[in-house]
Amino acid sequence: MAEVFYQPKGTPLRVGISGFVGDDANINADVVWDSRQFYATFNSDFDITWYSLNWRLGRGLTLFGSGDLDRSSSLGLQYFWGRRNFSTNIRVSVDTDETINWHLNQRFGNFYLILLLLMKIRRHWRS
Repeated sequence: MAEVFYQPKGTPLRVGISGFVGDDANINADVVWDSRQFYATFNSDFDITWYSLNWRLGRGLTLFGSGDLDRSSSLGLQYFWGRRNFSTNIRVSVDTDETINWHLNQRFGNFYLILLLLMKIRRHWRS
């Protein structure tokens, strides 16, 4: 097993590569960009390549995406607002499986409300 890490001084970039050689050889690559406004990861091995990103657009508002390069991906918006005994988290995303995902998490003191709605997108084609 071997590992190599690289992080340029003064940047939010981190890169790591690890490998294992034996009966089942495997190499993993991880790239991370971790700044205050933007966080992204890219991970790959012999089987799959996946990513995630979070881009802070404003106070409480985030654009996010995740998935893998071979199968499915999703992209959406999230809004969070909270105080000591109260918080609201609203998340809407659409994925490559043509599903819209709605999430609402609401907290009032010790009371929690969690709603999840999945809607399949229907396409109507004209011949």
